[in-house]
Amino acid sequence: MKQFQNELTKLINRHSLENGSNTPDYIISDYLVRCLKNFNEASAHRVDWHTSTILESHQPQTTTDCNYTVGIDGPGEELKQPI
Repeated sequence: MKQFQNELTKLINRHSLENGSNTPDYIISDYLVRCLKNFNEASAHRVDWHTSTILESHQPQTTTDCNYTVGIDGPGEELKQPI
């Protein structure tokens, strides 16, 4: 990542993008690299959340029907067991 940050610093300098904020190019590149790292971490958390939400929604459900407990394990898959 250090090589990327060095190249980003040079790119910012080459296009004088630091002039708008009067901030040294290396500070801007450091900021942008940190933003990217934070975004990657947030994306990983989103994936973890999404995965856990999917797993929770696919938990077997049970209902009581007369003298049977019906477990639904997926579409069209009912397991009936005497109570």
